[in-house]
Amino acid sequence: MNKPDIHNDPGENVTKRIVRTMCPMDCPDTCSILALQHGNTARLYGDGDNPITRGYLCAKMRKFPERLAGSPTRLKSPKIRTSNGWENISWEKAFGLITERMKAARDAGRTEEIILINGAGSHGVLKRITEYFFRKFGTTALSTDLCSPAARAAQALSFGYRPCHDPRDVLNAGSIWMWARNPHVTNSHFIPIISEARKQGTRFVVVDVQKTASAKIADRFFQVRPDSDWAMIAGMIRFLIEEDLYDSKFCQEKTHNFDEFKKIILAFDPAELAVTCGLTENEIADAAKLFMEKPPTSLWFGWGLQHGKNACENVRMADALGAVSGNIGIVGGGVSHGQDEHEYFNTSIIECEAKRSIASVELGGALNGNMEPPLHAAFVFGANPAASWPDLDAVRKGLESLDFLVVADREMTETAKRATLVLPTTCFLEENDLMGSYFHNWVGRINRVIPQPGNVKSDLEIVSELASRLEIELEGDPEKWIAGFLEGSEKYGITAKALQTGPVEANDSQVIPLADGIFPTPSARFEFLTELPKPDESEKRELMLVTTHSSKWINTGGREDDYEGNVKARISPAEAVRLGFSDGDKIFIESDHGSIEAEISVAERIGEGIINIQTGGASAGFYGVNLLTNGKQTTAGHGPVFNAIKVRVRRLQDEGG
Repeated sequence: MNKPDIHNDPGENVTKRIVRTMCPMDCPDTCSILALQHGNTARLYGDGDNPITRGYLCAKMRKFPERLAGSPTRLKSPKIRTSNGWENISWEKAFGLITERMKAARDAGRTEEIILINGAGSHGVLKRITEYFFRKFGTTALSTDLCSPAARAAQALSFGYRPCHDPRDVLNAGSIWMWARNPHVTNSHFIPIISEARKQGTRFVVVDVQKTASAKIADRFFQVRPDSDWAMIAGMIRFLIEEDLYDSKFCQEKTHNFDEFKKIILAFDPAELAVTCGLTENEIADAAKLFMEKPPTSLWFGWGLQHGKNACENVRMADALGAVSGNIGIVGGGVSHGQDEHEYFNTSIIECEAKRSIASVELGGALNGNMEPPLHAAFVFGANPAASWPDLDAVRKGLESLDFLVVADREMTETAKRATLVLPTTCFLEENDLMGSYFHNWVGRINRVIPQPGNVKSDLEIVSELASRLEIELEGDPEKWIAGFLEGSEKYGITAKALQTGPVEANDSQVIPLADGIFPTPSARFEFLTELPKPDESEKRELMLVTTHSSKWINTGGREDDYEGNVKARISPAEAVRLGFSDGDKIFIESDHGSIEAEISVAERIGEGIINIQTGGASAGFYGVNLLTNGKQTTAGHGPVFNAIKVRVRRLQDEGG
């Protein structure tokens, strides 16, 4: 672990100091950071005082100052689109144009014709003030995000909420099952904890659609077909019931509808379930026995489990496996995905009911006139919908059709390029905020490290200025907001004074979820699902799109120099033979909804029937994998369907015959 050293830091006549802060990126780890200010820039190091992140900082964050904060392409002035291209304008003019538009909508009683599109550019709690302001004004709001609505909804049906064990509880487990989660890339600080558990003799099992870096270190790996996890689990539970290996006492005393669920499971043909998930019946039986052999078993599932059409069924079956095996409410057990990163903060101060709302996945349709009154203007904060949204073609066309589009960002993103006005915003190194985590229970301050560029404003400064001009009461001092968000947090051992010296662990972090056996469901018990998809052998030879995260960037944060030529479409050697492709072949990938260009990359780790593309991309030449997606939703939670999309491929030179 490297540590910042002011004395060995080169440079004279510049301000140098060490500042404790937190990473606000869309990542579960929420690293504690030691930032060495060096004038107007900084070097970032991991803070060893946090036992979860342990002083390690990923490459994405280590490079942040040069890639984003100090980028030569960073926006430094408001811009307006004109017939001659982009022109710099003053903040006064920008605010004048915006307030004129907003006042006109308010005077006409049609504020809902404006929509706020906000995302996870930063998870700092003060970023939520932007949504609070626009809700107070009366705009249309997004009622869900694109990340985990399906998982949250599914686990709420099973447990009454989304329970999550402290990650260090896996040290008490006999077995750890990592399901559709690749911590090597998306949750890297989990790996040292898992490694420590394995040294103690804990078994590590991975289930995924491809042989990830995490799968390579597993004691056992099961490779399933995309979006078929429910079928594997159904086969496992069927085996446990038939062999009387399940926890019958827990099922009878702590669950609501086990007998009905049992009938549904036993009615399945094991052979059909095996074909559906791509495993043999023996492999499924082995998996069931492994799950029970070294208790307690801690199951952690990832975002891959809940971004297909069967998302809710996949998650609820994972919950059911935890219940049937008796691993709920015990030390070293649980079915964990994540938690509310702001649960320790007083978010009641920003509660405000929206005048009108839509799910994020419905944005494409909403922007294209399927609402009454229709949308005519939009504000975008912390999001890049022209690159990251499902039903991307509709979203892009809708954004381009708006009368007025304002984008607040640090760079000219794909969305900013379509805007009427672009407002330059600060990054976390230039702000004060509060951070929690959706993986662990440590809370910390985001503290300003470097000076805020003179003509750049924070999101809070922007909305507080708009509020003032629109005569809406809104506090503009971030420290007063921080004090408000911390009201009541002392019951968790979190105080403003304690946070001044570094991150603080909530005092309930070691509490085992549902240890009291009381579930906040209608029945006060665990509730099984009572409807499952039908096994579908017809999809066995269909080519399915699976998107995964990059180790180089987060979401759409990739830059041109991150790409090695064209967009890579990874397929297995067997699939390459079947399709007649070789490394480097240029192809079209087509779905029923759209198409993109890519380059074949043959990779051993990819399963048959899968074509894998990494998400993200901000370069002009990247057409966007989400052009292949549509606006379909999961059965609960209004979640998007990013994965397991049927696609076809053909050589690029075949275009036009």
